[in-house]
Amino acid sequence: MLTNEELYIHLYDLPTLVKNIYSLSLVDIIQTQHLTPDFCVDYILNPDFQLTKEEETISIDMVLKWQPHLDIGEINIYAMESMLFKKKKPLFDFCKYI
Repeated sequence: MLTNEELYIHLYDLPTLVKNIYSLSLVDIIQTQHLTPDFCVDYILNPDFQLTKEEETISIDMVLKWQPHLDIGEINIYAMESMLFKKKKPLFDFCKYI
């Protein structure tokens, strides 16, 4: 099992992060790891995975600050595609960030 401290030492692949998602702080993940738009939508911005008060404050702006290789358009596109093509309920209200 990974610890939050290890996130600051090594980069991990996304499957490893998913496997350890409940033992890690989402805030530490966005601050230390290289994430994709789909990982951010499915896990970081998904209230189902925000287990602490600190995690509940995670916003798209926070994600963009710590993941500068991403942009809001990529995140919105993935969120919309997830809704349309996977018939999933929206994981967060992406419309309020437009």
